[in-house]
Amino acid sequence: SLAEELSFTPQEQDALYRQGFAAREALAALSPQRWKAPVWDACCGRGGKTRLLLEAGCAPVIASDTHPGRLRALARELSPALDSGRLIVLRARADQPAPLAQPAPTILLDAPCTGLGTLSRRPDIKWKRTEADLENLARTQAAMLDQAWRALAPGGTLHYLTCTLTPQENQRQVGGFTARTPDARLAATWTTPPAVASGEFFFSASLTKGA
Repeated sequence: SLAEELSFTPQEQDALYRQGFAAREALAALSPQRWKAPVWDACCGRGGKTRLLLEAGCAPVIASDTHPGRLRALARELSPALDSGRLIVLRARADQPAPLAQPAPTILLDAPCTGLGTLSRRPDIKWKRTEADLENLARTQAAMLDQAWRALAPGGTLHYLTCTLTPQENQRQVGGFTARTPDARLAATWTTPPAVASGEFFFSASLTKGA
């Protein structure tokens, strides 16, 4: 079973967790308390935003990622939600066909990106990223958007989120997607305000699918 593969183990429920304010603000701007469930968190990582979705009342949340270690950490830290059925954990690639039994009404695609919006706490990124990285990540993001759209139910909403500032990964990525996707409508975009104290910047776009 998946639980055996990932060796899920519970941990104390009164633990404290740290998460950047900018990340919380970016998700809050999308009003997750209004999302239709089930919600597919297609690039969940260690589950930072999965936790926020559960706190907002989204349930069930289907969280998936490619990395077993991240999924083990997510399942360990969110074991009460897993045990109650509010959380389902899958190992999957977001740039490949979705492992869902039926289309999801809401999808969060917290896409891998260059991370240039987080230089205030990760200044080393500017020395590590190259133009080739940007091009490769933009291609991966485009593939993820296409696959997520195929898994989205008619009338549903896909929320695309990054922690970077490059137009190729944000505005141009979304513009290219809507140009090649006739039934996609851009409902809203959001960026972290320029004067934010944390110095971290996120981008999001909400796309609705024609019924």
